[in-house]
Amino acid sequence: MTGAHRLPLRFDPVPLRAEVADIEQHVAWENHWSSDGDAWTIVPLLSAPRGSDDARAEPTAALERAPGIRNVLGAFRTEILHARLSKLGAGKSIPRHRDFPKVRERRWSFERGFVRLHAPIVTDEHVTWRLQDRPVDLRPGEIWYLNVCLPHSVENRSRNDRVHLVIEIAVNDWVRSLFPPESTWDRLRGAALRRFEPSLWALVRPLWAMRQRLQGRAA
Repeated sequence: MTGAHRLPLRFDPVPLRAEVADIEQHVAWENHWSSDGDAWTIVPLLSAPRGSDDARAEPTAALERAPGIRNVLGAFRTEILHARLSKLGAGKSIPRHRDFPKVRERRWSFERGFVRLHAPIVTDEHVTWRLQDRPVDLRPGEIWYLNVCLPHSVENRSRNDRVHLVIEIAVNDWVRSLFPPESTWDRLRGAALRRFEPSLWALVRPLWAMRQRLQGRAA
């Protein structure tokens, strides 16, 4: 399965920019859990209560202020697990990395049954999103699937902050209809990942966390 795919869905980014500006007047940006400092920040839109990983995501006060964003989310005929605004400050970057699970051993890729989508709202040609070191041309009004299990990075050389709507959804038949057909190998690989990877990661994650702590003490 491809690492990046533009979905056959579009939205008008202009009213959403106005909604982002309004949200910024009333809701504080939070530091992203993987960010050092305030270079990379988020505003939750659909979010489960902290400490309640199994709870259904509920609209936040920010989403209540944004009818245009609600319309975009309403176009998805599947379960939306999380949604947020993601801002990368002007002149800031996100170093090359892979995303590993923090909740319920879940990783975000098509074959694993859950995907993360990016819908650029505020961006320009000076922002570069790279997947496996290759640039992906993300434009306002488009919605992109990006396999964040693969190495990726972002660089904002613009004078403006970059803002994306990030949506995390479950893969169902409707979602599959938005993607190219899977090969037999892709279907087999996906079935194996869905069956075995969560259990394996549940075993490995404590060891990986211990290794990170030991490295931190040695630094």
